[in-house]
Amino acid sequence: MKIKTVFEKFEYKHNDFVFQLQEIDMSEVYVTAQMVNQVENNIVLDAKKLVKETLDKALLGWSGIENEKGEPIPYSKENINLLPYALKSVIVNAVIKRSTLTEEKKSS
Repeated sequence: MKIKTVFEKFEYKHNDFVFQLQEIDMSEVYVTAQMVNQVENNIVLDAKKLVKETLDKALLGWSGIENEKGEPIPYSKENINLLPYALKSVIVNAVIKRSTLTEEKKSS
């Protein structure tokens, strides 16, 4: 198996939205999103941290995002917070799936 060392940019389409994304090293995100479960002393992932860290590193832009008046919302790190959590989760899943593909699986 070949390990991924080059992280590519890609587009992900969801409904009427288009997101410009970049593959990322998910191991860095997982480390940041870890927290210790004090009761059981296990390491668990904080889902909100995982989503935030992934979007901070992987989301580069978007189109098709509008406010309730139909006006475009420009991409910015601050405007990521305006996206519904469910949509953020969909984007993160796309990044995780794409970022964890090996070079062999990607070419097939």
